[in-house]
Amino acid sequence: MGDAWEQQRQEAIGRLADYGRDFAGIVEDCCQFFARAGASGGFEALRTPFTERYRRLFTPEGAWATAATTGAGGTSPAYLRWQRASREMGEQTALIATDAFERLSAALTSSDPEAAPITSLRALHDLWIECGEAAYAAVARTTAYAQAQSELLAAIVEWRAELAGVSR
Repeated sequence: MGDAWEQQRQEAIGRLADYGRDFAGIVEDCCQFFARAGASGGFEALRTPFTERYRRLFTPEGAWATAATTGAGGTSPAYLRWQRASREMGEQTALIATDAFERLSAALTSSDPEAAPITSLRALHDLWIECGEAAYAAVARTTAYAQAQSELLAAIVEWRAELAGVSR
């Protein structure tokens, strides 16, 4: 188990590093977008970078694939359960990212005089966080999200036990 878990740890660290680069890429995309077109052109060009990068972070497509082929096998029921649960949680996360993007787009194009002006990257970041938290709160309250999260946690526990050779 030690080697498999160490490899998984390294893969997780690599994924976080990739996410950091992706997040920096989003910031760069935003800066270039605003320098070229500003808010007048809409934000559709930023939809994919925002949502896809978040989906990749929260959908562990290959995080345990190596362990599956070197450990209990890629067709074990626990591994297959984990894959299904990961995909479903990834779908829930994609809903959050899409909703956050929609909220951010609406806020940035709003003509509401009460809306705070966005005059810095810090203000844009704060607005993005606000939109993301609101989107998360909306989706996290749903039964589908609770079931997906519950199933993912149960699948991870089962898969870890299988890798450790623990029987139920």
